[in-house]
Amino acid sequence: MDTFLKENYPESTLKDVTFRPYLGIYNNSLVAVFYGGKYHGDFPDVEISYVIEELEFVFSEGNPILVWNRGNFYELPQAYEQGFLIKENLIMIYNIYYNRQKNNYK
Repeated sequence: MDTFLKENYPESTLKDVTFRPYLGIYNNSLVAVFYGGKYHGDFPDVEISYVIEELEFVFSEGNPILVWNRGNFYELPQAYEQGFLIKENLIMIYNIYYNRQKNNYK
């Protein structure tokens, strides 16, 4: 939580952080779209995209898919390059993310 909230929101607690959708835990890495702190959806019209292993991930700049591992947050490309995720993990994340997005995160 310190890496996510405390720097800019010193009075925050763990209750101030949510993630939705939860995209799974892979090789000790929690993958989700986190809300709170510096990630709170202020830029819904700014689209970010990247392609990893022929999978294109597209999302709002304020709501990125993040990977939490060893007390730090990484974007998907960084987590993949660091070896926290493998191709099969990316495929699972992709399928879960886009299935939930189509169903409005239900």
